[in-house]
Amino acid sequence: MELFSSNDEYNRALIKKHFKIMKIINFFLCMNILLVPTMLVLANESPNNKCELIYKNFSQDDSNVYYRGHKLYSADPKNFKVIGESQYSLDSNSVYYEIFRIVGADPLTFELLDPNDDRYAKDATRVYLAGKVIEGANPKYFKHIQGSFYKDDRYVFYVGEQLEDSDAESFFVLGSGFGQDTNNLYQIFHGMHGGISIQKINLQNQGITSVKDLIYLEYGYFKYLGEYYYLDYDLLIHLKLPNIQTKYIAGNYFRDDSTIYYHERKSGNNKYIFTIMDADIDTFQRVEMDGVSLFKDSQGCYKGDGRVNCDTVTEHKASLSVSNRQASGQQYLANCDNKFLWYQNQFYFLFDSKISLDDKHVYYDGKVLKGADPLTFEYIGANHSHRTYHEYFRDKNNVYLNDKVIKSIDVETFVLLSDLRVRDRYQILLRSTLEKLIEN
Repeated sequence: MELFSSNDEYNRALIKKHFKIMKIINFFLCMNILLVPTMLVLANESPNNKCELIYKNFSQDDSNVYYRGHKLYSADPKNFKVIGESQYSLDSNSVYYEIFRIVGADPLTFELLDPNDDRYAKDATRVYLAGKVIEGANPKYFKHIQGSFYKDDRYVFYVGEQLEDSDAESFFVLGSGFGQDTNNLYQIFHGMHGGISIQKINLQNQGITSVKDLIYLEYGYFKYLGEYYYLDYDLLIHLKLPNIQTKYIAGNYFRDDSTIYYHERKSGNNKYIFTIMDADIDTFQRVEMDGVSLFKDSQGCYKGDGRVNCDTVTEHKASLSVSNRQASGQQYLANCDNKFLWYQNQFYFLFDSKISLDDKHVYYDGKVLKGADPLTFEYIGANHSHRTYHEYFRDKNNVYLNDKVIKSIDVETFVLLSDLRVRDRYQILLRSTLEKLIEN
């Protein structure tokens, strides 16, 4: 698959036209004139084949439907519609998420599940998250609990992953990535690049026999029958405080009648409890300053067991927030059969993945992915390591890491656990081990 078609003269003319349009758009953006994204349309110059924006990233012409410039190869433009305000779409035969056809999804019963998160959907038999089936979820009873926690009539799920041995009826969210039911305590770990791992916490090592008596404070601290504990990966560690009058404040800070203490959490070690010698016990508290949560007394602000300049912390936070706001804009343009966009003097490919499809082949970075089946091809997920971006896909026959087949993997049950681990029905593998199974 080439970036330009064989008709180079036509494409050069079309590109020049698009560049002129984008220069005009950039002029208005520089003048701070607000453009309504859904009014912007780049017309394909082919006779009687006008490209029109359907909704956000979806466009169509007389013959085809496109997602960010990539053709939905089997979609019927006459019966095509976007579902709500989501990345799901359907026609009379199929359901799609972005450019991928969801194999086995029923367009007649397909609907969005959560009005606050349009990644979740269901049909008569399955529940979906971002186009992927949530294994074991019952669509009849599947509903939102809080945050990213969901449940059906039996189990609890976090971002599509089932919590091991969870009890849906008794489960409740503790906050900050913790959940609890009659039998277990769970913590959610988020990887740096989106990976998620669900950890069932071992309570028996400290003699905690009643989960219902375990009180979650915050920041990984708990209280049980008058004693304090902190979380060390999958264990609760008993925190040996200076005296029985010591009480939890917030964050890593404790106090008694005369002293403020800071607990520096070290794995399996209780020795790192520091006395803040000059803290004002009467005014020490957590405050919000310019969107930053910090600890402060009448003398100043604190980081760890030492005093810091309050202005330094809030100025740093303010500079980050401005940068994030400037980077958060999004542009929606109709784009039919053109894989690129010229915007602010740079090329942007319109679909983040290197995958594209037609009715006969799957392509990775413009090259045919040999043996891949476009009818059953679907996106699994992505992770990162050492500045390398890894994409996982599957079809009816294989699981793929980027453009390579992974050998000895169960296709149906393969899932990503985190940035570093994957699993199938039979095994849990580190990615370094997984990469040794790739076919050359």
